[in-house]
Formats: sequence, structure tokens, C-alpha cells
Amino acid sequence: MENLELVRNQKLDIFPTSTLKDYSQVGQSSYVQRGEQKGENPPKPKRKLKLHEKIDNQRQTQKHLINLLDEIGEIEQSSKTKMCCQKFVILSCGKHIAQIIPNFRCEFRLCPFCAYRPAERKVKKYLPLFDVYLKTHRATACKLNLTQIQKKGETAEKSLDRLQKSVKKFVDSSFFNKVFDGGSGSYETTVSKLQNPDGNWHFHCHLTVLRKRFLQPDELERLKRLWKRCSPKAENLWLFPVGSLEGDLREQIKYSVKPASIENFDADKLRQFVQLKGRRLFFTFGKFKAFCQKESLDDIPSDATAKEKKKIEKRNSRITLKRELIQSARKRLVPARKEYFEGDCCPTCEEALFAVRLTRNALIAFDHKLQFQKE
Repeated sequence: MENLELVRNQKLDIFPTSTLKDYSQVGQSSYVQRGEQKGENPPKPKRKLKLHEKIDNQRQTQKHLINLLDEIGEIEQSSKTKMCCQKFVILSCGKHIAQIIPNFRCEFRLCPFCAYRPAERKVKKYLPLFDVYLKTHRATACKLNLTQIQKKGETAEKSLDRLQKSVKKFVDSSFFNKVFDGGSGSYETTVSKLQNPDGNWHFHCHLTVLRKRFLQPDELERLKRLWKRCSPKAENLWLFPVGSLEGDLREQIKYSVKPASIENFDADKLRQFVQLKGRRLFFTFGKFKAFCQKESLDDIPSDATAKEKKKIEKRNSRITLKRELIQSARKRLVPARKEYFEGDCCPTCEEALFAVRLTRNALIAFDHKLQFQKE
């Protein structure tokens, strides 16, 4: 608890490997430092998009993706993406939309309509595990971001290979495991100098780590040197506590299922990215990885001694308790999404729901109409 209070008071542990020299700055974000110097106000929260605005943005992104797929010759995937979420069945009371059911999904990793689905599955699996681990172990959830130096002309596959090898070496090191109990991670990429034919891939890693104790400045310095040994000329290492475990985990998993902003892709970048198909961009490591693995109950042999019997019973009791805690956390944190049917009551006004079959453009117009009625 003492370490937790210290973390809350200190707010952020940020350690840029190449720029931070004054340890008194550890504990402040770079934005806070800039704001104090320039007298800036904190950034305003983004306005939540309305349904028709969200669909319109997704449609523009999907159109760009389809054009790139056609350009690189991925005709089959392009055909699937063209059909994705073109028609819907809407359950509505006439004033509100209770549920939207698409006719077809392409399940392509970069599709703006499908990328959230594997993310939801991963959140449903790992959020309860993190919750139970933090309640049964002396650990604090933190975010750790790792970046590597860009190399001109390097392909996406080589850049990802280089980062994955560095990260594996980093999280398997003895000092890392001395201060962290493992966690989960995902890889994200951006493309710099897009207009330049030699634009570089910039892969970086987002980790959610389980910190055993608060790190002192000399330990942060050691952690920095460790990362620079694993990834020569590494740019930054950022460590700061998690504000909302669910929000941070959702954000991290988002990078693994839609790990790039395709709005800035050209045909060659998409071709290289498609070649990464099958590569795992989300992973667990350390003690948390072992904690996530399913354990089966052991049968007690008839010829077991009293000592062996007691040992097996103790293990089975621990596994049963773990299962119960995870199941309880799953019901509390990721409740099953309610399915509605024609004739059910609207969750907002309790009027009867009816089914409407609409195209994507008609759905946007329908939502416009509902928004106009509310105003």
C-alpha cells in the first residue's frame, strides 16, 4: 500500500533514455513539463462521435483500404472487404436504435468495421486475469513503452523481427524479472516520411507490466541501460502507472488487432504489412503468462501417501479458487452483451422493437433522422 500511495502521489514515472538527465524530472509527463513552461491548458477530451459520423469515417477508411488492396492484387480480400457491413438489420423502436446486426463481416485485421471484434475477445479473456492477479499478488499495473531506432529502407518484416528479438531479450533478463512479474504487450507501427519512397517503418512496443515495487532513479537508469543493450541506439523507454486497467488494456490490445493507421499507407506499405499475416502482435510473458495458462485438477491415486494426498488436495483447492475468482471477475468486468429480438422492449424507452433492413447509406440517414428528432 505504501508503494501504491507513492505511485499515486508521483503520478508518472517517465524516463526518456536519450533526453532525461535530471532525476528530479522523473514523475512528470513531458506534456506537464511543456504546459508548465508555456502556460498551456490541459488538452480537451475528444467529442464522442455520433453513429452516422462514426460510420461515415469508417466508410472512408474502408474505401481507401479497398483501393490499396486492388492495387496490390489482393482481389479476394478486396471482394470480402467490399461486402463487409454493406447491409444491416436494425432493431429499433422508431426513436432509438437498440442493436445493429451486419449481414457480413470480412474479419480482415485492417478493416475499420471488424478490427474491434478480436480486441473485445482479448479484453474478455485477459482483463479478468489481470484483475485477479493484482488482487492475489503484491503488484501494481504499469505501462511501459519501448521504441527502437528506425532504419532507412528496412522492410516491415525485418523491423518487426528486430523489435521482437529485442523485447524478448529485455523481458527475459534477470533484472527485469526482479522488479516485474511479467504482463502483456502488443506491437504498433507508424510510417514516417510517407511521401518519400524510402519512408521508414517505426515499430514500437506497448507493455502492461506488473511492478513488484516502486523503482528508484538508479534502478530506472539501470532499466534504461538494459533496454539500450537489448536494442542498440534505442530512443525512449517510458514507465508510468495505469490510471484505468480496463482502459489501458483496451488501448494496448487495440494496437495488436489494428496496429497501424492505414489512412497513411500507400500500396507498397500495405503489401509489406499483408506479408505479416499470421504474426502474433499480442503476447504475455513472465509469471503472468504462467498465471494465464489453464490448469487441470489432479486425481488422487489410490496408493498415495497422506503427504502426497495433502499436496494434491492443496493444489486442487488453489486451482478451484482461482477459477472461481476469474469467473466472478469476468461476470463483473465483461458482462455478456444483451441480445435483442423483434418484439422485445427498447432498453431506453421500453417501447416494442421492430426489425428494419437497411443499407449502409440508409442507416446513416436513419441515424440522422433520429438525431434530428431528439434536437
